[in-house]
Amino acid sequence: MINPRLFGDFSTPCFLDTSVLINLESSGCGERILSIFPSDVFVAPAVENDLIRGLDRGHHHAMLLQQLLSENRVQRYELKELGSRLFEELVTGSAAHSLDDGEAATIACAIESGGYAVIDEQKARRICRERFQSLEVFSTTEIILCRECEVLLGKDKQIECLHLALTQGRMNVPPNLHERVVELLGAERASECMSLPSKYRVKQNKVST
Repeated sequence: MINPRLFGDFSTPCFLDTSVLINLESSGCGERILSIFPSDVFVAPAVENDLIRGLDRGHHHAMLLQQLLSENRVQRYELKELGSRLFEELVTGSAAHSLDDGEAATIACAIESGGYAVIDEQKARRICRERFQSLEVFSTTEIILCRECEVLLGKDKQIECLHLALTQGRMNVPPNLHERVVELLGAERASECMSLPSKYRVKQNKVST
């Protein structure tokens, strides 16, 4: 299967959610993968705070972000009036219709700036489909699988990064990509990825002769 190009001529700013940075760091090639983005990459302060809080729980994903910020490869984006109002709407209400601060801030930033977002959580992606149809939303899985990433890393390294993001980062894969991911990983590796549905984590029994 030939992986499609993802970004095309995208020139609008990109906003990364917390789990995306976790998955990119877990892949072992986060810095290299970010180099394929054709436009400026931003994070909301709420995303940075999420990662910093993880340090107290023994998670070190914030280190990648701090390095990227220090090298100006990723920039902070402060919400303005429109985005702040949208953020408040997204973090309030019932559990089914509200989001964590990082997800809400990422969406609000992208809408306010006319950019696009990279988000992995299914509820956040559903809310985007229902409420913000014009917002372009990608997933970390799509980024790792895209043609640009394959050309950059080579096929073997691309598969290794995908496997690490799934096993170490517990990356959430959009349902429409489950079979493609399993096909690329193979049954043995897919069986180790606990964030995939159980039906894709059944090892193929070897037939003895």
